[in-house]
Amino acid sequence: MNRSVKVAVAVLALTSFLAAPSVGLAKSGVDLRAELTPCCGDPEPQAEGKKAEFKTQTKNSGNTGVANLRIEVEIPIPSAGLGITDPAAADIRVVFSRGEVGDYAECFMVLDEDEDDKAKFELRIQQLSQNGTTIIKKAVGQCDIDLATGGVQSGVPGVLDGDLATVSSVVEATSTDFLQGTFAQH
Repeated sequence: MNRSVKVAVAVLALTSFLAAPSVGLAKSGVDLRAELTPCCGDPEPQAEGKKAEFKTQTKNSGNTGVANLRIEVEIPIPSAGLGITDPAAADIRVVFSRGEVGDYAECFMVLDEDEDDKAKFELRIQQLSQNGTTIIKKAVGQCDIDLATGGVQSGVPGVLDGDLATVSSVVEATSTDFLQGTFAQH
């Protein structure tokens, strides 16, 4: 092998080694999704769950983590079954539950679009954790991640494979469940 070929092979090997992620910088995470479908006596059969995703990514040996939760639903307006005539005044929530634990988080969705015959509600929260400090980076809507404590403890719920998400409309303290789905690894 001539000298220039040996140098090229050595440079290629060194470049490949440097470009490969080190063990300390490896990324890991989860990608869970749920299909939200009409449920619970079907009070609004035309409601649609457009998206339900929970994603995390951890890097730098666990010192940095990002959690993203995104849920979108569409509801026909007016909706007699949900008691909604004005989408701007609607109170749409998502409750997360897990087997023996029961309900562990409740999120409040925000009206995103209001067309003539339907309304789109959205929840989008991104949480960054770095060196023991956690902050909400982006939020459309809000989640209470500790239902046992009074008030709202904001954050992204720690969704696990198999957790149930139930979407409901709350009118005058009466909650009507209308969409439901189970999160699973995608």
